[in-house]
Amino acid sequence: MAALKQKANELGAELLECANKRTVEAELKAEDICSKLAAIFTVLREKEPDKAFAFEPKVEKALRIAENCGGWPE
Repeated sequence: MAALKQKANELGAELLECANKRTVEAELKAEDICSKLAAIFTVLREKEPDKAFAFEPKVEKALRIAENCGGWPE
């Protein structure tokens, strides 16, 4: 589980980098990252349903951006 959580944090950091770039290529990469994060969260929820999973603060910001998956803000 620790490896999955670490990978989620790494992907979240990559997602933040994509959000900062605001390019078409970055948006496509962000969609791929969101898919990977969704798969990781599915496994974490199945394996540890009673535990909350917190991200590093910079990753939390990236995930809030990802929730608005309609594209980057202007």
